[in-house]
Amino acid sequence: MLLGRKTRELLEYVLEQGIMLKLSYMEQGRWYVGPAKIVTLYPESFVAQIKRINKTHPLTLSSEQLVGVCFQCDGEKGHDKFIFGTSVTSGTADCDKDSQSITLALPEEIEVVRKKSYLRVNVPDSMNVEAQLWHRATAAEDNGRAVAQVCHGFAAELVSLAADRLEVAVSTDQGPDFSKGQYVRLKFTPQDNETPISLNAYVRHVLPAREAKEVVIELEMVGLEASPEGRMVLRRLCNVVSRYRAMLHSAPVSGVVPVRHAATT
Repeated sequence: MLLGRKTRELLEYVLEQGIMLKLSYMEQGRWYVGPAKIVTLYPESFVAQIKRINKTHPLTLSSEQLVGVCFQCDGEKGHDKFIFGTSVTSGTADCDKDSQSITLALPEEIEVVRKKSYLRVNVPDSMNVEAQLWHRATAAEDNGRAVAQVCHGFAAELVSLAADRLEVAVSTDQGPDFSKGQYVRLKFTPQDNETPISLNAYVRHVLPAREAKEVVIELEMVGLEASPEGRMVLRRLCNVVSRYRAMLHSAPVSGVVPVRHAATT
């Protein structure tokens, strides 16, 4: 954890080196992620230039809206990731046709997430970690405009986990209709007698599994950096990753490849 002056010194380094940030923010009820860079650093705030995700739909972030920030430093700062939550102090302004600027509050603290937490680990073979997925699909359209959305739920099983992404296996008997870029809600309980973890994510890939009648869905978490509650979930995820890794290292080697891993063909 970096506090006080050290947070500013790190952001000065980010500005000098031109290190890119990853911002997460909520707009119209869903989380978005986009690249940004610091262009100006003030005593209590900084200006970030954000690349437009959709040129026809500019950002409309309001004052005091929460924004999550994540970045990675190479070289002397190591390969760990740094995260913090901040809020909008001044609304968006156009820089050019491809980007906008936004003024954000300087963080009071920056958390350090060790690199090994982002290295994906398989769920130990001795465990069966059930998960639930939900996504919204358009039920009907009128002149190209969605008039209704239906929430679909699916039972799944956790296959692998990292601090920023995970894989779940879903039976094809449920008729899963996931697609790349889709926004989903996920809940799972890492071990018995623990509180479930709930989070938002985007579908990165939908792959066939080695086991028949299943697909493996790779998901990337979103929005955890923006709020204290989200960062608490992120810390829990890091702890679970460490725990699973320790269980795998202590387990006897069976030489059997888990059947639910995504096929590589």
